[in-house]
Amino acid sequence: MSIPTVARIEWMLTRRCNNNCAYCKIRNPGKRLGKELSTGEVLRVADIINTYWPGAPINLFGGEPTERTDLPALIRVLVELKQPVILSSNSIKAYSDPKYIEELALIGLRNWTVSFDGMTRQQCVDHGSWNRALIGMEVLQMARRYGITDLVANITVSKHNIEYLPGIVRTLTGNGIWSILCMLQVGHNGYEYSQGDPKDLPSEAQIQDIFPRLAKMVRSKKYLIQTSAEWFEFLMEHGVEQQTWKCNDKASLTIDADGSLKHCVDVPLPKRLTIFDLEQDAGLNLYNQLIKNPKCEGCLWDSAYDSINRSRNILGEKEAQRLYRHELTNEEIEALIPNARQYFKRR
Repeated sequence: MSIPTVARIEWMLTRRCNNNCAYCKIRNPGKRLGKELSTGEVLRVADIINTYWPGAPINLFGGEPTERTDLPALIRVLVELKQPVILSSNSIKAYSDPKYIEELALIGLRNWTVSFDGMTRQQCVDHGSWNRALIGMEVLQMARRYGITDLVANITVSKHNIEYLPGIVRTLTGNGIWSILCMLQVGHNGYEYSQGDPKDLPSEAQIQDIFPRLAKMVRSKKYLIQTSAEWFEFLMEHGVEQQTWKCNDKASLTIDADGSLKHCVDVPLPKRLTIFDLEQDAGLNLYNQLIKNPKCEGCLWDSAYDSINRSRNILGEKEAQRLYRHELTNEEIEALIPNARQYFKRR
């Protein structure tokens, strides 16, 4: 039995969502899914993860994970199993019910991650992303008051907000909130998550103006930016329109809402295989075969930084765990980056 090396679990708990963002098509992925996992099945998945990959960070996302009424029960079990939990939420439910945040904090949740694309409607791609931004900042402040200490804002970089990013990062840092910057994903035919409009991508002039400033901010060590300086410089050199970069990251296990396994949020495995199949040797062996050659058109989700720090094969388990607790220093990150270039190639 060969258990695949996994540094991180990406778990799409549901494809249901109470928001509607222009660059996300998760609610209409273009393929038939099996039935969403029951509470009993979800808890069984938690046990499987803990058996094979104890201590691996788990990103709970969707869709919108708070659409599942059993989310608190799942988080409680994961905390008891000592699996670090990242909760990626649009925070609409939490905003309407602050007691919900308190409940999760008392259970032991220590991370809250929101999408925050801008401080005005004009800085956001559409009303859906503006709605998340409005709510997200307020919820992060509430989460801190309830004892949730690891606060993170995922920022989708577009032509609408790029010129404001240095100021946004400064503001978030001043509030003790980490920034993770990711380029708008335009997606490809057959991709199940990304559907951004190429017209919303930043221009070359915007990239060359703003990204050097952001890289300098990272190197100053004064700001809470999880994205590396090299990632900004990488895109300055190669551009953002040809979204055909391949991370070749096989150290993340991605689970869909029906329990099926995927290469990543966008790319399914060529053959249906579920997390429950991994309980058998045959399922583990098949997964190890299927994960080797993804039918991937490429994207910009995984920068060189993300690819290396999500790969226990390169980093080692200890460093991969430290990354998701924001414990790696900038010096350590910069030292690790060059080794990731082999995992980044252009078609």
